Amino acid sequence: LLVLPLTAAAQTTPRGLERVGATDYDLDFTTRNTEIEIRDDFIYVGSFSPLDENGQSAFKVADVSAPANPTLATYFMLPGAVLDTKVNGDVDRCGYGENTTGADDPACNTVLATTQGAPDDNDGAWLFDIRDPATAEPWGYDPAAALGDQVAFIDREGGSHNGFLFGDYAFLGGIDEASFEIWDIRPLFGDTPAPPE
Repeated sequence: LLVLPLTAAAQTTPRGLERVGATDYDLDFTTRNTEIEIRDDFIYVGSFSPLDENGQSAFKVADVSAPANPTLATYFMLPGAVLDTKVNGDVDRCGYGENTTGADDPACNTVLATTQGAPDDNDGAWLFDIRDPATAEPWGYDPAAALGDQVAFIDREGGSHNGFLFGDYAFLGGIDEASFEIWDIRPLFGDTPAPPE
């Protein structure tokens, strides 16, 4: 974990904006932090490129409860580049900050990560369990299972970009395909899926 030093010259702008914290989280290989979502005290970070020698990049979780000292909580290697990270956008249902209405709702404790450029065309989207952000991993993850057997992986030929989570549904934009897709995520949590209204 590398925390970049802040110098006086780089801390403020002419109008007084102040940079209070920074980090690169290089994780032993060159990575870029290109997509950031925040919920409560944690940020969920994608790393577009470059990929490591196995064709993977990192989905990262950082604790920003102390903005001057952000710390890496955990990371998870995914095939391909992590293009988007998204928390559930249903604010009325999920609540944020002091509004904890969604604290026990599994859909509200899910982060979507979309990928592209994975080896063997294993592109698509992953759904992460963030009930404990410090140990975040895909829902139902089985390290011994093949990629296609991971319950939290949605195969999207050519990759997905600009995905979103809202309520019980994942909305996935395409890269090589022009269409977008809507996926019911409730089977991850043991509920019987129903079609969108």
